[in-house]
Amino acid sequence: MAIIVQKVLSVIMAVLVSVFGSAAVPDLSPFVENGEVLSSNGFISNKSKSREITSSSPVTVNNLVMTELGKNITGFKLEAKVNGEYTLVTAGDTVGIYRYCKFDEVTSDSFRVTVTDNTSTYAVDKISLGYKKTSNPDFKVSSYIRAAFLGDNYKPDAGRFKTTTDLIVIEACTFDETGTLHFSYMDRVLKLMKEVREINPDIRIHLNIIGTIEKSGETWEETLSLLEDMHYKAMRENGGYFIGNIVSALEKYGFDGVNFDWEYPVTSYGRKTFSDFVLDLDKALGSKYYLGAAISAWYGNFERKAIKAIDNVEVMCYDEFDNNGYHSTFSSAYTNVQRLLVLGYDKKQIHIGLPFYARPTDAGAYWIGYGDYADKLGRYGNTAIGNYDGKDMTLYFNGAQLIADKTAYALDCGLGGVMVWHLDCDSSYDNELSLYRTINSVINAE
Repeated sequence: MAIIVQKVLSVIMAVLVSVFGSAAVPDLSPFVENGEVLSSNGFISNKSKSREITSSSPVTVNNLVMTELGKNITGFKLEAKVNGEYTLVTAGDTVGIYRYCKFDEVTSDSFRVTVTDNTSTYAVDKISLGYKKTSNPDFKVSSYIRAAFLGDNYKPDAGRFKTTTDLIVIEACTFDETGTLHFSYMDRVLKLMKEVREINPDIRIHLNIIGTIEKSGETWEETLSLLEDMHYKAMRENGGYFIGNIVSALEKYGFDGVNFDWEYPVTSYGRKTFSDFVLDLDKALGSKYYLGAAISAWYGNFERKAIKAIDNVEVMCYDEFDNNGYHSTFSSAYTNVQRLLVLGYDKKQIHIGLPFYARPTDAGAYWIGYGDYADKLGRYGNTAIGNYDGKDMTLYFNGAQLIADKTAYALDCGLGGVMVWHLDCDSSYDNELSLYRTINSVINAE
């Protein structure tokens, strides 16, 4: 599969060069200049489980890049020889087309990469150890919060909101086909905004607006079609009125921007509707307000002018399952970013979605908070067994190290930031704060 994806990207690149010229084409190589210090060819499972990488003198590294021909590795680790013995440096599960790992710097003249688990015969293609430190004061950590979950006893935690640069409030505002806005829980939201700004005066707070329909279709596709029709009426037929209502709401309630949850469109006319609307809305917002959108990379092919008008793109790199039933793997995030670059998005617009929850590997309709399993997962674990509705199921999380690796990847390759989605205000919320500390430690590493 990795080879197929690479070939497809090569074809896309050739087409883009022929149409736009090389200057307009994004760099689709791994685009993480990881300061390569040591590198090695890979190895095949029927010959070896590990590969040693040695140097004539000690070297200092803090990242690992691996690529695999296929997607059969489900466990690996990196060790460094310290005082004559190999010591664990970092570990992960899947590799696939591209895997980036970040860790505290370590100095040694001998390192070892070992595959610890696999589904079938695997082939590691390349191993690279590098050293890179990145400082970006404009790097954003956006986070969603659900207005419906803001009970009377909810108190914002400094650990979350000092790390968060952009808070996106959902479930507080919807719109109908006339372009009229409908508000819910605004007393709770205004209280939250006041308390959060006391914790972090620099935080930006955005109002997420979601379109609604009175009746869903019999299938998901029919529901999307109904939503597209509703959006057409609101954004095209009543666009001026709709935009006026948005600007008035931002001014009235003191938001810093507006954000759309856009998990579709699936038709060309739907994409045209949103593209035209975004251009008109951007003009009305001017430089005073931010314009953002939560999108799936596979439905983000809007018109180029509209793409450039959007400030932040929250990429929903989760709930996408691989052959093992793992959702939101590193390869999933990498592929989503590559897709958006091909479509014309700038790296600085892109925020990689980070799920603070698990999905069962059978893709069942369960969303399980990280906090209940934090101690079981430890630093490097992503899978755990849970029992829900009387049945055992394997749950796949993004554990602490995978969150750190994705954050470091976004930072080191020049993306705009990361976006957190988690189950707000549940009983184990305190444990979820540890993942915010993980993100913060990556961004502010000395």
